[in-house]
Amino acid sequence: MSKNTKRYALIMSALLAGAASFGQAKLMEMTLGHATTPVAGNGFGPRTSNHVVFFDKDRLDNGNFNAQGNNPDAITAPYISATISLANQQFTGLTYGAGTTNLSGSSNAVPNGLVFGAGPSQATGTAPGNPNVQQASPLNSYDLFGAFGNSWGPRNGMFMSDAGATPVAGSYPAQSGTGIDAEGLLPGAANDANGGVSVFTCAQVMADLGRTHNAATRHYYGDLVVSFSRFVQNPVIHIAGLGGSYRYCPTALDPSNTANWISTFFTTELELVGGYPMTRMAGNQFFDLSGNLIVNNNTATPNGESTDQGVPAPGQFNNYGAASGSVRINQTVRFLRFRVYLRGATGSQFNWSAPGSAVNGGTRDPLTGDIWFISASLKQEQLIPLPATGMQLNAALSGNDVQLNWKTASEINTKEFQIERSSDGVNFSVIGTKAAMGNSVVESSYAHTDLNMQAPVYYYRLRLLDEDGSYKFSNIAVVRKAGSIKGVRVFPNPAISNMSVEFSNVKGEYLISLYNMGGQEVSSQRAIVQYNVQYVNVNRNNLPAGTYIMKVRNTENGESFSQKVTLQ
Repeated sequence: MSKNTKRYALIMSALLAGAASFGQAKLMEMTLGHATTPVAGNGFGPRTSNHVVFFDKDRLDNGNFNAQGNNPDAITAPYISATISLANQQFTGLTYGAGTTNLSGSSNAVPNGLVFGAGPSQATGTAPGNPNVQQASPLNSYDLFGAFGNSWGPRNGMFMSDAGATPVAGSYPAQSGTGIDAEGLLPGAANDANGGVSVFTCAQVMADLGRTHNAATRHYYGDLVVSFSRFVQNPVIHIAGLGGSYRYCPTALDPSNTANWISTFFTTELELVGGYPMTRMAGNQFFDLSGNLIVNNNTATPNGESTDQGVPAPGQFNNYGAASGSVRINQTVRFLRFRVYLRGATGSQFNWSAPGSAVNGGTRDPLTGDIWFISASLKQEQLIPLPATGMQLNAALSGNDVQLNWKTASEINTKEFQIERSSDGVNFSVIGTKAAMGNSVVESSYAHTDLNMQAPVYYYRLRLLDEDGSYKFSNIAVVRKAGSIKGVRVFPNPAISNMSVEFSNVKGEYLISLYNMGGQEVSSQRAIVQYNVQYVNVNRNNLPAGTYIMKVRNTENGESFSQKVTLQ
């Protein structure tokens, strides 16, 4: 979306005592009052750090919103969270705006191809203090979902909040959706309006790299990941403002003649990874699905705004051509990963940017890009109950005793924890039990002491029993006696997601590499080991299932360790 901000949002929601306690279906949405980052006037600027977003009760209250702004069914405590992050960035180390700051003291720098809270700028030679500097316009990275463009932004009717509703065939305004207050126009507190996370796809890097600009070529930028703290069914994802443009009139030409204005157009597209089916719930005429792609079907002028304003006045954007709408993910998921692409358009007069002379004198060297927003909705009954969430076991040696500590973020119908121990990491036996809270929506802490450690190494895990007899395991925590074992160990193997490398009494600097069976290096990372026992996480990233060779090499003395590992 090329004009103001929209922000990419994710999910937190309220969970009652269990699935059986759910009464009338409640819609849960991301509202302005439940952001972890400032909203109004913060000049937050470009950022790549994660967003955590909480879900609250739908402001519309299923059509019964109170005119005084009171929502009697409002969910008052968030019991589920979602983290929105950027991953696998393809364009890093960018220097746009490096060393510049905005009025709030935040940096204007755009270090990667994808950032939160940024917008394009004109960067003319007459800009005070910053002649010819390509820097982003700092924007709120979390804002009103329809904040950009004022009257040109997306409309409430372009979105559908209820996953169980009948999808709207056609487009706004002929047939509109329901359930979103993107415009912040309904009565009541402004904080109850729908919020979103803004993402900036920097088009300038395409110009600088000389990449192809046409409607048939997609350029991969990286991934946007939505991580829920528990499984959810059929979440609805809202996207606003896919499409950007840059437009100016060279100094030598008459700006009152609209024919003299030069334009270029481009748009972000999102590909859902994992093969989950999607359903288009609502949207404007440009919002469309193509298999697992969320696209702007306007191949000629995928401009920066969602609402038709007709013929623009001289010097204004043609604010018409951005894609905005809602899709339902037809799957039970914990994670959603979207590959982010940028493509050009047919008939554009420039590539990805339009440097040149400015109307007000000087030289224009803009930082171009597409601003778009992401948000989400759930139904309360879509939350999948778990015996406990956030269970994490920690173990540490104290003298010759082992101190075990763990916490749960919430519990539903839990009975007890069985503390299990192993000396080989394979065969576990129960060494104690601890009564569980039963039902809790707040963080609970537990502790246990295992006296007089006898073996060189112990492995611990928790088995959490539910009242109905079901159970789940915690992570495995490892404790070693100091100086008992030297070397390197890789676990788990096979691995479903990430692996860990255990360094025992081998301090130094290491290079950890994975090679496929053809001998090609597919990932590499450095690690500095400073402690007697230290664990380094090896991220799987996007590697497919298969067999690999992990090589760990000490960069100081050349000693190495190799092991065959399997990713499932």
